[in-house]
Amino acid sequence: MFLRGSSLRVLPMANEFAASSASLFAALQEAFDFQADSVKNQYEHFLSLLQAHCSMVADRYVQDEEEVPEQLLLSEGIAEIYTELLEGFCTWRENCTDSDDLELPARREASLPPLAGARWNPLPASCYEGKADEAADASRQMAEIATYLCVWGEGGNVRFMPEVIYFITELALAAEEGTMPYGGVASAAGGSYQSGKFLSKVIRPIYNVVFEEWYEKVDIADNGKDKKILHKDFENFLPPDVANYDDWNELFCDPKRMSESILMEDGSILFDLEHKKRFAALHQVDWAASLNRFFTKTHREARGITGHGLLFALGLTLAVKNPDHIDYGHVALLGNTFPTRLAAIGLLVPMHAIIWGFARYHTTGSTICRRIYGPGCVLAGLGRSLLWASPLFTYALLRYIELKGEKISKKAGLEIGLVLAAHTVLSVLGFIAHLFFSDRTYDRLFPLTPAPTFLLIVRYIFWFMVFAVKWLVGFAIFNSVYKLMHQDLQIIMVGQQSVTEMQYSWTSTDWGQDVLEWALLWFTTFFLFCADTGMWFTLGCTFLGVSTAFVQRSCEVFTFCFEDAVAKIPERMSEKVFCFVKSAVQGREMARELPLVWDRILEYMRYEDKIGYQFMSDQSFSASRDGRGTAWTNLTRSIRAAMTRSAEDSSGAQVKITVPNMFQEQGICQRAFLHYGCCIRDPNWPENPEVQWRLLALSRGLGLPIPKPFRAPFIPGITVLIPHYGETILEKKDSLFGGRDDDIVPLMDWLKARYEAADEWHNFDARMQAKNMGGLQAGSNWDDYSDAQWEKICGWSSMRLQTLFRTVAGMMLYHPALQCHYEVQGVGRVRGEKKPALADVWTPNDCFTCIVSMQQYGIPGAVNYGHVNKMFSKFPSSLKVAFIDFKEKNIHAEVDRVHPRQKRRFFSCLVDGRCAEEPGGRRKAKYRVELPGYPILGDGKSDNQNHAIIFLRGIFSQCIDANQGGYFEQMLMLPCVLGEFRTMERGDEAAKQIIGLPEHITSDIGSVGDFAAGSEVAFGTILQRTYSVLGARMHYGHPDIMNKQYMMQQGGVSKATKTINLSEDIFAGMDFTLRGQGRSIKHCEYFHVAKGRDLGFNTVLGFFSKLSSGAGEQILTRQMFRLGQLLHLPEALTFYYAHVGFYVTQGLVSASMPILVFAWTVVLAADCEGTFQSFENYCSSVPAAEAMAQLLSIWYSWVIFLFLVATSMPLFAEIWMERSFKEAVFKLGKQYLTLSFLMFVFQAKIIGYYVVNELRYGGAKYVATGRGLPTYRRPFIGETEPGTTKLTKVGGLYLDFATYAYYDGMRLVLNCIAVLLLGGVSDAGISNSLGFTWLAIGITIVSWLYGPFVFNPYQFDLDEVKGDMRAWVGFFLEDSGKWWVDNYQKTQLKASKGFRESVIGVNFLISIFCLAVWFAIVTHKLHLLNVIYSAYPSLETLSIMSLVPPVGAGLLYCLVVSGLESILGCPRSVPMTTAKKTRAVDLEESTSSSDEDGGAGAASDDGVPAHDRMTDTVIARDSSDEEEERGCKLPEAVPLSVSALLVTGIQVIEAVIPIYAAFRPLSGQQGLGWGKTFVAGMILKYLLYEVFLFLAEGVLRSRCWDRVGGFLQFLSLWVHANRMFRDMFISGFILATLFPFVLLDTLNAMLCRGCSLHNLLIYRDPGHLAKEAAVIHYTAEESEEDEERAGGRQQPFRTDTRSARTPTRAGFFGSFRTRTPPRTPPPPAAPLAVPSLPPPTTTFR
Repeated sequence: MFLRGSSLRVLPMANEFAASSASLFAALQEAFDFQADSVKNQYEHFLSLLQAHCSMVADRYVQDEEEVPEQLLLSEGIAEIYTELLEGFCTWRENCTDSDDLELPARREASLPPLAGARWNPLPASCYEGKADEAADASRQMAEIATYLCVWGEGGNVRFMPEVIYFITELALAAEEGTMPYGGVASAAGGSYQSGKFLSKVIRPIYNVVFEEWYEKVDIADNGKDKKILHKDFENFLPPDVANYDDWNELFCDPKRMSESILMEDGSILFDLEHKKRFAALHQVDWAASLNRFFTKTHREARGITGHGLLFALGLTLAVKNPDHIDYGHVALLGNTFPTRLAAIGLLVPMHAIIWGFARYHTTGSTICRRIYGPGCVLAGLGRSLLWASPLFTYALLRYIELKGEKISKKAGLEIGLVLAAHTVLSVLGFIAHLFFSDRTYDRLFPLTPAPTFLLIVRYIFWFMVFAVKWLVGFAIFNSVYKLMHQDLQIIMVGQQSVTEMQYSWTSTDWGQDVLEWALLWFTTFFLFCADTGMWFTLGCTFLGVSTAFVQRSCEVFTFCFEDAVAKIPERMSEKVFCFVKSAVQGREMARELPLVWDRILEYMRYEDKIGYQFMSDQSFSASRDGRGTAWTNLTRSIRAAMTRSAEDSSGAQVKITVPNMFQEQGICQRAFLHYGCCIRDPNWPENPEVQWRLLALSRGLGLPIPKPFRAPFIPGITVLIPHYGETILEKKDSLFGGRDDDIVPLMDWLKARYEAADEWHNFDARMQAKNMGGLQAGSNWDDYSDAQWEKICGWSSMRLQTLFRTVAGMMLYHPALQCHYEVQGVGRVRGEKKPALADVWTPNDCFTCIVSMQQYGIPGAVNYGHVNKMFSKFPSSLKVAFIDFKEKNIHAEVDRVHPRQKRRFFSCLVDGRCAEEPGGRRKAKYRVELPGYPILGDGKSDNQNHAIIFLRGIFSQCIDANQGGYFEQMLMLPCVLGEFRTMERGDEAAKQIIGLPEHITSDIGSVGDFAAGSEVAFGTILQRTYSVLGARMHYGHPDIMNKQYMMQQGGVSKATKTINLSEDIFAGMDFTLRGQGRSIKHCEYFHVAKGRDLGFNTVLGFFSKLSSGAGEQILTRQMFRLGQLLHLPEALTFYYAHVGFYVTQGLVSASMPILVFAWTVVLAADCEGTFQSFENYCSSVPAAEAMAQLLSIWYSWVIFLFLVATSMPLFAEIWMERSFKEAVFKLGKQYLTLSFLMFVFQAKIIGYYVVNELRYGGAKYVATGRGLPTYRRPFIGETEPGTTKLTKVGGLYLDFATYAYYDGMRLVLNCIAVLLLGGVSDAGISNSLGFTWLAIGITIVSWLYGPFVFNPYQFDLDEVKGDMRAWVGFFLEDSGKWWVDNYQKTQLKASKGFRESVIGVNFLISIFCLAVWFAIVTHKLHLLNVIYSAYPSLETLSIMSLVPPVGAGLLYCLVVSGLESILGCPRSVPMTTAKKTRAVDLEESTSSSDEDGGAGAASDDGVPAHDRMTDTVIARDSSDEEEERGCKLPEAVPLSVSALLVTGIQVIEAVIPIYAAFRPLSGQQGLGWGKTFVAGMILKYLLYEVFLFLAEGVLRSRCWDRVGGFLQFLSLWVHANRMFRDMFISGFILATLFPFVLLDTLNAMLCRGCSLHNLLIYRDPGHLAKEAAVIHYTAEESEEDEERAGGRQQPFRTDTRSARTPTRAGFFGSFRTRTPPRTPPPPAAPLAVPSLPPPTTTFR
């Protein structure tokens, strides 16, 4: 009965095992009051684990071609489960047993655990050939397995803390008989409880502590969904001292802490009780006190804003020469000799120790702080401190001997040598201690898996080469910079001055100027030195990745490069995939059944419409095959049946086949001629690019080392888990045709046009005709198709868009692939083999399950139940849906301990195709397991996976996103992939693996989609291949295959702490690595799945904003911290640069250009003027412009080149290896021709912004990126009513990226103008070419200012630009600019943020440093001016005015205006209110942004990212508020826009006049000709103005503004006026400079209507002419005459009214082209007779 649905029922002793295990689970339910459905589910889970492990045991015999002893499988299977599933539990219990604090009794091998008196039937001795001891030990193991599964199955969110599950399991196992486990309270049957007592008394109290730590309550929103509310000030991030899952779990990892911390409600300690009585007292534990953050916090995720120092210091030391001006008896600051300067490098040890100590103090939790105060820890810390501080003392002694040595000793040289040697030894020891040894033992909770020696050597060599190349290039730069400062500019070198010199010169203005200039130049050099490491690493990974690919193929480079791999598919597939088939095709090294397998592959391709009937027939082994019969029912037929039928047709003797021409090997010359010949096509090669890739991927994968496959029926179980939130399941007619009202061409037109090129539409048409469904003869006249045809069209379209149906259909191909393996080479099905009993009852359902974790299935209206049921009907066997259900918590809630601030009970439910269908289409749940509370406590996806993990079956799991797919020929490789986990004996470490797999990106649509796809391809193949070799590949979610049992032991397949674990998947890999003990992560490339990616500019950047924010959070975590401590140095370096270091590098590269141009400006401004040079103390020997031109050619030009090469080289190398050199060149060429560099530079800017912002402020949220087609035109700043400036929607590209890029882009433009004014080009000399430097600067400026507009569909359409200009006017001028005010306050001012956070930050410190530099330059010039014109008394006043911020007149104006408005009784009020935030839709239809709880995120329909901080907002104000504000007319006499212009004009005049009067930049009789000084003064004025404005904004943000704001309204007006002018100027500048391209686009439309250059850039398709509508006019007489001829019957003339909405020019992507003014539909055509008279008059629209 219990094994009815399992193939285990046919094994020997199955009934005995079933009776024992069933009685055990039933007894556990009764003893502990587990939920009935949970126990049933876990029993089914147990059987799937048992079957999988029986397969693993049997496989050891199968691989040795021995007969499988089926009588041993069940007994061996139990032992295998115990060894793998409970390895972590056994290790934990051993640690607790060895501890003297817990008094945990050792477990006796052959004794059964008490289990609170549970009565069950242990395994009889007959199951073990009469050996009672073995049967008793197996019974003990099974009892522990069952108890663990039952506890784990009801754990809910507690499952994220695996050691807590171990703790509860251990107490449950030891619970004594005769004691009521929960204090003897009444049972649920008695009416007191509705939940199971185990859930309500044990699990739920722990969950409630977790919930209360982070959340205030869970409300019910208006749409019926649950809305969780965090504690105050927790919205952006959890404070550092708030506990999380890892803190609580680590409490139970430490026996000593655990024994002291688990407190009872009466204050006693749980572990003071006898061990067997602890479970009975568990319901009395005070979990709030036991899990208090003060006692559990081990790592603080603290925020705030240091390798490269050693290399930089070494290069700098070698570049600097000995000082030549030091007098006798004086010593330079850094020493007179090279050894002394070299010794200064040792000072990095104590410097690093200080920084490291501060970081340790800042991140160490309170619990650890209390532990390290012991005597042992103090002594160890003191020893390390002395070692790290010793270089300070030896260096001081060295400098003392150098200074005084000759006076105190005649052997000073010898003494210096000895001290230098000691200093070197101590410094090296300190470096070694830092780099190779962890300073805290508690960082290592588990022993790491040791790396093979050979790989360690490879990793050290790799990083030695990377740093060697980097340092050699850097050394050349160091020499150039030193030459610039020392020889060319002749500025003061601080390190080469003696202390005596500094005592006399530090007060001079030129010394201060030179020192700041010296510091700036070396800082810029160091910054660039740090910025390029990630790029050198990427290049190194490219070369190592190519080398690794050759090594994987046994270094057969020639064979790999020149063989015809496709022609060898049959032989290699027979050898590696179907290797157990003994019979071969005569004359070929090919398995006998392989032709049938290949024909089935072609049938699937034909069913998917990837190939046509003709190609299928030509490339099939069966010459008589007719592909027209290809249907889903045919694909489910047995291959064996086809084989038998073929044999019968040939009288059973032999079957003749025709080898396809594709498998006829071609010579090198022939293939080269066909491939590189421009006009010659291979007739045997498919035209469909996707089919080409599939064939090449299959041939390439078969050339790699592949494990031997598992053989059916002994294939271990695997479950595919697909999290789903709001993604489209199946496309509907409404979305494909007739979607939004303002669409012009339906989406279906675009799909048809795109896939006609690959013949997929024509293949679909032919298949429809073969089904007698009339074909697709109506073409694009979509109204003419029937509902049955539309159903097929929707299915066809869904398989080409990123839908859940496509993902499920692809993953369900595992089922027929496994069936194919069973039929071709199943054990017992090959001639000469004995057939096992399992072979008769086995089906793929026994080892494969696909679960969709559909989070919203239980919410009425959130999911289309009809579409879900279609999936069930299409895939009835292995598809299941897990979802979260809910109901009201009712009157039993208090007794059940349901959290009082949650209004519902929640359940994990499972449905499949066999479940009964309820009214409305929803199905009745097969299992319904109550959860401890609201399950989505994290960012959504990880919690969604966690609730569904209890329904996974088998021992392997594969996590798949809802935008992926699969291919049948790849799914045939699954038994081989599972072979990676094959164990030779019980407990083999091969089982402890994560197998990483690459993806085929199918969303390379348009330029942006191709850029994103290329990056994903490079990351998923060559880079991950390299990371695996270098020991730093992690788990990236999809499509990795994991041993689920070991993932259960670390808390699941992902982590779920709010905000911290935003990038949830990678933490599973980090924990997997940290838990070590034989665990490893491997990357294999012979198996692929399909993957869709973001397509639009905004969606791609939204995706990277999520990754960048997640990377910022990763930096703060304990996993990142500990891996950096515990991994070997090369592994730690790889781990950093492959993950968060990539994002940090992107930020550094984006920041390097402004820093460089700033340094360039400073050097030019600090140069001597052309007049009065005799008054200067020092003037450069070479003009500063010429010297900087020489430096820039070395300093930066190579960086931008390196950035572009590093970005493109991995993809280039991978495409070259996968396809050919020609394809790689074409791929790279297309990317550069379509301006990929603009995209990458802008992307780096966004990444850098989000990483830094996340570290400073937090706020990371899950991004529901849109994966739709990039056809939506994002407006510039908003949309207006037709023909007016009245805004209807605010939100556009300018508001999206102003803070991130446009402001910095404009600053860079102004800085470049300053360079030109300072003579940076004119004075550089003819010999110094700055062309490449200006090219790099130009790319950066164009990218930052225009990147989003370049890739915005229909950006330059004249009508759309007119709308943008009207919106610009409305945004700034309408209603006195209140639209701008609302947006500014919401997105930038951010009320109540606090003044301290504004001024204590990196930006403010950088501003102060820049201000100090320019202040020193201008002060020096003013000093010279005072010396030259000392007789002029007014000069001192001008000097003071030159250094005053130019804000006085502007503030005075604002004070007057504010006072006037106050006197008139209607003061200006700029309320600090939070604007309503909605998606970019019409205001009257706007709704709040989607909840972040989405598992995979709902895609945005319009292609706009739903990231809260991407400024994708609509600012809405109530009409009533507007009327109140308009009630006072007098203040509006000076609108904010007018004040902005006046204030700015006044301030410019105030800044220019004193500077001009002081320095008189014009040469002549009345002027000094000090133009450089004038520019420097203006820059200083600007910086003073910016700092003052920044401080004023801080005042407005302060929490005391509400109390004093009434007296400082003028300050608010001044701030808003200045910020408005900034936005008006920058946005106006962008609009104006885009206008020439608008004219070009208009001219393009006039001259070539069917070819749009902008479409060609964005979509790589020039477009086509769309249909035009025509109206035919007839006179009344003609109509009457025609009616008489027709016998009074009217024959209507059909017109396509939809075509009238089609534009005259539209590309394939014109299907979503959106115009701001709504179109007026054409009037319906009246029924007219068929014309038969003279030609009518025709009017075109």
